[in-house]
Amino acid sequence: IDEGLAMDHTHKFSNSIYVSGRSGRVFTASITGTGLGGEINWSRMTYTKSLSECQLLFQEYKEARLNAGVPLLKRFETDNVKSDRRFIEHHFPELKEGVVPNDKGPDGCMKATISEEQYVFINTCAAANIWAGSIINSDLLVNSPKEVLVGLDAEWNKGDTGIRLRQLSFPDHLVAVFDLQQMEVYDEPRRPFPNMLKRLLHLKCIVACGSQVGGDCGRLEQIQVNIDRRLDLKQAAIRHDSEQPHGTGLQGLSRRYLQLHVDKFGQHEDWSVRPLESGGDLIKYAALDALLSRKLGEELVRLLLQRPGGMIETPAGLRVGQKVNLFLAGKVAASGTVEFI
Repeated sequence: IDEGLAMDHTHKFSNSIYVSGRSGRVFTASITGTGLGGEINWSRMTYTKSLSECQLLFQEYKEARLNAGVPLLKRFETDNVKSDRRFIEHHFPELKEGVVPNDKGPDGCMKATISEEQYVFINTCAAANIWAGSIINSDLLVNSPKEVLVGLDAEWNKGDTGIRLRQLSFPDHLVAVFDLQQMEVYDEPRRPFPNMLKRLLHLKCIVACGSQVGGDCGRLEQIQVNIDRRLDLKQAAIRHDSEQPHGTGLQGLSRRYLQLHVDKFGQHEDWSVRPLESGGDLIKYAALDALLSRKLGEELVRLLLQRPGGMIETPAGLRVGQKVNLFLAGKVAASGTVEFI
């Protein structure tokens, strides 16, 4: 054990382990940690590649280092730094000592950030209803505005049919991050979706802004929550300028329209792991996505309203997957299916 740690996951061993009478693999991978000299410090089989499975392992490893009186950890090597860095820094905060933060991303833009004072984490239906009631009765909505742009985002794992987290960003209010997994609104038997939050999202003035917002809204429709008015950031950006040099995802659009660099490390995380820390990096990541979605929606609407033709709003009843017809002179000239909105 020395002042360095190199860590890696591999499938090589797990592919060779089977249990008689059982189909499929027993383990997904193995994880190994070595010192700077290549000596193996520890090695363990894992059921997933999520580092959350290794919490106890790292606690014991840290205790072993302290008991052995070895130097503090000063160097960490991995081939998956975006996903591993925050987990390692949590267990070995000494890695950040003497490090001067870089406020700019590799593209030269300032890094997008959000503080704990800018969002609230909600994991019960009662708290969700209280929050939604405060929004409904706020000055923002009490005067029945024609439209309110709301940043909307969600987090889930590949293969999920429901949503793990739902994030909402209203103007002049804290971003709200809802733990729908904890509320069990998608589990069978399903618990009712918070009624006051549902009432809020059903207001006709709400315009949901997000990247691929149709898919996010579609997952809400599975539990009878319908947001009729939506602003897809990708389509709005293309309408503003068909050439998008940085791409049409949240990261590319934030770079162009907000001059901010967005770290998308959360795309590699396991969103099913609980408990989630209110001030943890994953909650901040989720809250920031919703905040940026609203900021981008506001900026794109401002730019589009300056152009001839302005904004065009799709019919409220239009849905992805819906069959549509094009009529010419009273006759069906073409038929198709709505792929996106």
